[in-house]
Amino acid sequence: MKDGIIGAILVLVIVQSAALFFCAPPPEKIELEFESYVPAATPQQTTLPPQTTPAPTITAPPKPTAPPAPTPPPPVILLWKYKTGGDVRGVGISSDGEYVVAGSYDWNVYLLNKTGGLLWSYKTEGGVRDVAITPSASAVVAVSYLVPEANLYFLDKNGRKIWKRKVTKSMRGVDITPDKALIAVASGDGSIYTFNRLGGKKWEYETDESAWGVWDVAFSADGKYVAVGADDKNVYLLDAKGNVLWKKNPSEKSYIYGVGISGSGEYVAATAQDKHVYVFDKAGELLWSYQTGYSNYGVAISSDGKHVALGSWNKNLYVFDIKGNMVWQTRLGDYVNRVAFSPDGKYLTVGCSDGNVYLFELNLGA
Repeated sequence: MKDGIIGAILVLVIVQSAALFFCAPPPEKIELEFESYVPAATPQQTTLPPQTTPAPTITAPPKPTAPPAPTPPPPVILLWKYKTGGDVRGVGISSDGEYVVAGSYDWNVYLLNKTGGLLWSYKTEGGVRDVAITPSASAVVAVSYLVPEANLYFLDKNGRKIWKRKVTKSMRGVDITPDKALIAVASGDGSIYTFNRLGGKKWEYETDESAWGVWDVAFSADGKYVAVGADDKNVYLLDAKGNVLWKKNPSEKSYIYGVGISGSGEYVAATAQDKHVYVFDKAGELLWSYQTGYSNYGVAISSDGKHVALGSWNKNLYVFDIKGNMVWQTRLGDYVNRVAFSPDGKYLTVGCSDGNVYLFELNLGA
């Protein structure tokens, strides 16, 4: 019976639910408003650059740094100077600069080695006016002056006197050939005298009349020629027998104080009281001249004929090439009296009134 009551209640509920459904008013119409649909913009596709591997940065290897160019040596280097007790009036130099001879007014002849060391000195009678040495240094000649006498000396390599003789009352210049066959002397009486290695007289030549005679003589290295500078204002070129090949008066009014000659006689140089140095060729033609500020004395030409050294009483030492271009100069302590090239042209020795003998090394090139 209980189950029948429950069933009747369920039927009643279902009938009431259906009646409500059919009897309820219809719902109001609801209009819904919608915004127009606008599709969203299609995003543009970003084009990416292709993925590439960046090229490596190539750095050029550094250029090798060239070492700095070596500084060229100076054209002339002073190696040493040696102090004597007086004016140095004469100098000479052997092959390779191994020996330097100097004559001083302190009455001495000096022989020095390549480093400036004194090997020996020889006491003369009077101040030494000039000296010369053979390339092998086997003989040294010197002239000294002491009123009223003048002497010519012939010394060996060790400073021993082989002979001495009086020539005239005044001698200013001397030279000797490399083989010692001939010695020439410039005399104050206006003549050139020559002697053999034993002191025997060979020949003499008298220049034109002058007040002070002959100042200087110089042999070519081959011994075939002798250059002469005289107070008659002439430059001479003689052969080894005393024959005059030419004579020239370059300045017309000035004494010729010094002469130099190249190894084969191709060039002759002369210094004059008129402040000039003159250079001639073998035929006696004037090639060039150079004026300094004072009278000039010592002059030399290298054996190969490439350079001219000039010593001036303006206290300057000059070196020129054979065309007359100055390649170097320096100032010394006093008058520059004498200059001499070594036979190989690598060294230059100088005698100065400051009492010093100088030795220079030359780096002059061709």
